[in-house]
Amino acid sequence: MPAIPVRGHAARHHREKLMKLLCFFIVLSYFAPAINELHIQRRKRYKTLWQRRDRKRKKLLARKARIQKKMDICAAKLAQYEERIRVKEIQLRKHATAHAGRVAGFSATVPLDSAQLQELHFSRRYREAYLEATSQKQQWLAAMQKQNNPTPVVQPSTITLS
Repeated sequence: MPAIPVRGHAARHHREKLMKLLCFFIVLSYFAPAINELHIQRRKRYKTLWQRRDRKRKKLLARKARIQKKMDICAAKLAQYEERIRVKEIQLRKHATAHAGRVAGFSATVPLDSAQLQELHFSRRYREAYLEATSQKQQWLAAMQKQNNPTPVVQPSTITLS
């Protein structure tokens, strides 16, 4: 398709645009090696920054993995330790003495019943002493309550005021 000839003011404007574009390309071709060098330097600088960041990121990820591994080992050890403590407590409860049951029964604020003590694997002598102590404590508390709140005695009204 042939170019449409431009005339008048539009032609001059078109020629100026072409001249500016030509000047731009001449300047660009003159400064192209320097611009290219700047781009290379910028790319090189970005590459070193990227490599530094990447190394730091990889180092942090490796550290995170090491810490996670240590945490897993510690969690396993803690679970074993807690299991040993639980087993030891059950063994101690199986061989608990009657004296320990009496002491626990007197000091209990909310006493346990026989089924709960059986479920916790306490020894028979402990359970019996515990239940005996709790019932005795409740009797004592009831007697003390009765002493502290005596029933009022009604006095006969024989006194007359004159």
